[in-house]
Amino acid sequence: MVKSAQVRTLQTPRRRWKRGLWWAGFYALLGGLVVTFLWPFLWMVLCSMRTQAQNTSIPPTWLFTPTLENYRNVFTRVPFFQYILNSIIVSGSATVLALLFGVFAAYGVARGKLYRVGLLVLAARMIPVVSYLVPWFVMFRAAGMIGSYTPIVATHLVLTLPFIVWLMVGFFEDVPADLLDAARIDGCSGFRAFRQIALPIAMPGIVVSAILAFNASWNNLLLALVLGGAQIRTLPVTIYYFHRDTHVDWGGINAAAILVTLPVVISTLLVQRYFVRGITLGSTKG
Repeated sequence: MVKSAQVRTLQTPRRRWKRGLWWAGFYALLGGLVVTFLWPFLWMVLCSMRTQAQNTSIPPTWLFTPTLENYRNVFTRVPFFQYILNSIIVSGSATVLALLFGVFAAYGVARGKLYRVGLLVLAARMIPVVSYLVPWFVMFRAAGMIGSYTPIVATHLVLTLPFIVWLMVGFFEDVPADLLDAARIDGCSGFRAFRQIALPIAMPGIVVSAILAFNASWNNLLLALVLGGAQIRTLPVTIYYFHRDTHVDWGGINAAAILVTLPVVISTLLVQRYFVRGITLGSTKG
């Protein structure tokens, strides 16, 4: 008994040391991942507050006096507030339309097990958008729509609709079929059962889909640059204006990138509770 007690006494510090070493390695790995993901954003902030000479100096300038001149240039060189309005109209319209069609399509695919139909919708998203660009431009130019919101919103549906359909299929599959069948037995129509039972249960997934679809539309540059013409420009196009043939205004580019990113970050943080619920609901089965 005495010998076994001595062995346990010797093993306890060893176990504590191994456990402490394990947690130290875990937090070191976690810290490394955090730094890896946050470092590009921190570098953007540093570049946006430095002058052009400081941004192009070798080695990089780490000690400097911050300046907001780059942010002032963003608002003075381009009609920034008009671009914000354009982005809200385009991204909001593309998201609402994608939800309107995508939620119904996802419910039909989930309830009818029509995965081949869903795969056809997904195939449109798997093809690079740039391959559609020339046919779209020719078609919308022939229709006289270049320079309006219609072609940008319509083409952004290719980014948002397939994504929403396949994301929502998983959420609707988690809705208990017994509840829907019981509602039909009690006299509910198919649409009423969808609206009163399936839709509230899948609401966190709808919020998640809306956030991710809005982000995909908000950050798209190519479609607005080509199909928007000189009249309709969205926020990502702001970054393009700071690239010239002779030089690149690194401070202006990074300041514009931060201003473009902030609305998406703020909106995501405001609905973070629903976002976490949606991810959790979509990852559970049974």
